[in-house]
Amino acid sequence: MKPYFILAFLFVSFTLFSQQIIRGPYLQVLTPESIQICWRTDLPTDSRVSFGNSLGSQTQTVVDTALKTNHFVNLTGLNPSTFYYYSVGTANSVLAGNLDAFRFKTAPANGTVGPYRFWAIGDFGKANQGQVDVLTSFNNYTSGQHTDLMIFLGDNAYADGTDQEYQDKVFNIYDSIMPYLPVNSTPGNHDYNSVNRFDAPDQHVGPYFNIFNNPMNAEAGGVASNTELYYSYDFGNIHFISLNSEIQSWTSSSNSQMFNWLRQDLQANTKEWIICYFHQPPYSKGSHDSDDFWELLMLAMRQNALPILEQYGVDLVLSGHSHVYERSKLIKGHYGYSFAFSNNTHAISTSNGNYNQGQHYVKYLNGTNEGTVYVVCGNSGSSESGASLNHPVMIASDGGSNAYGSMLIEVNGNRLDCKYLRSTGVVYDEFTIIKPDGSNPAPTGTENNNALISEPRVYPNPANDFLQVEFKLQYEAETQITLFDYNGREVFSENVRSFSGENRKLFNISDLAAGNYIVNIKTEKETLSLPFVHK
Repeated sequence: MKPYFILAFLFVSFTLFSQQIIRGPYLQVLTPESIQICWRTDLPTDSRVSFGNSLGSQTQTVVDTALKTNHFVNLTGLNPSTFYYYSVGTANSVLAGNLDAFRFKTAPANGTVGPYRFWAIGDFGKANQGQVDVLTSFNNYTSGQHTDLMIFLGDNAYADGTDQEYQDKVFNIYDSIMPYLPVNSTPGNHDYNSVNRFDAPDQHVGPYFNIFNNPMNAEAGGVASNTELYYSYDFGNIHFISLNSEIQSWTSSSNSQMFNWLRQDLQANTKEWIICYFHQPPYSKGSHDSDDFWELLMLAMRQNALPILEQYGVDLVLSGHSHVYERSKLIKGHYGYSFAFSNNTHAISTSNGNYNQGQHYVKYLNGTNEGTVYVVCGNSGSSESGASLNHPVMIASDGGSNAYGSMLIEVNGNRLDCKYLRSTGVVYDEFTIIKPDGSNPAPTGTENNNALISEPRVYPNPANDFLQVEFKLQYEAETQITLFDYNGREVFSENVRSFSGENRKLFNISDLAAGNYIVNIKTEKETLSLPFVHK
């Protein structure tokens, strides 16, 4: 046998029998009908994914014959809200799979109302005990219950976002959950240490952008951004937006390319809930102080992004960067420094938002979707001792040398619950937002130009056997008066013909259980919501 035949035989044999997976699998670009499965091999191979609805029946396959070490395989034609099991490998061998952990659940059909759960972590990639404890607390809390998505809030791999740091501090830490828990991400300043931020944005390349593919072409809903740097997607009745807070040229002007896209995306949205995330928090008094003059990106996001987000009724904004946990009141309109914040001017509600204490937030009051809660969760692997944690917009915080945690976001119909889960397994802070009239789309900022209802009142409050609803109308109109409990469930509804001027309607509520309720007064033009207590 000639020497080159022997060498060729040895090369082929070595390629066939020695390749192994050294990263992944991990999941991304989740939609109701598709998903991307990713992994890395030590040697170039072709790519094959086998999948099906049970471990023993993976009869469908997708093959990519190109030889590569970084494998990105798209599965399409799937069914919404459906579990699939998969294995990955080459055309000739299975390299990983045939285990329960190798599974995924597709996103729900457009508009479906849940329940859903999402896990958000920020500034985590340090491969320290705090990061491991945060993961353990998440696994113990969920205890095998399905979580739909994992959201990275930036600074994912310290200190410089190199490929090896991602391997050591992300993939090697989360290898037990990444085969079944899809991830969407935003970059942080440490991720950008391996990206030349001074290049034009469309030339930003580096490990972060090599590892993460995000739904930038509207394949998961929203308006196509056509860039990896920022994107949006839908999940059931929720619209998610990921912004890039690390590009000075795009954050320093409200008319930048990113913010113009943001307006288009929000204008097109019809989903009941809107959640936005980016790395640099607009408010913080942790390891970063949003009042410091050198925190230009934090200031830029506060001044240029927040007015757009709040105009369109964004409900929740998540960030990292500051190595603490902080959570705001339900606020609107504060774009300056902390000393300029006023509860009277900027707080939609100064309650603590805790549902179990009867202080949760209710939106669509006075016919508008006003108020946003801002969360800093930059302590999923990083901590900060000596942080002041005294920003006046914040109503809850956690910091210190061993203060690590993560955020759980749970959405079920017209109710959103957020829980800050400490690494010790304790839910240290939680809040709830309820939208009694969940049929209203996000506002465009012009709904109140033709206000119809004025001087609304419920009397007495607290009430016992009878409740009187009073309001004035500018002119005669059909009016719907609806009573909701504080879970957003309709108790009763009545359509009445109301007249110009004062209107009063008496209701017998003697059969109602004691508790907190909301009365909606709805006309063609607007909806007002009034809380009351039944003794």
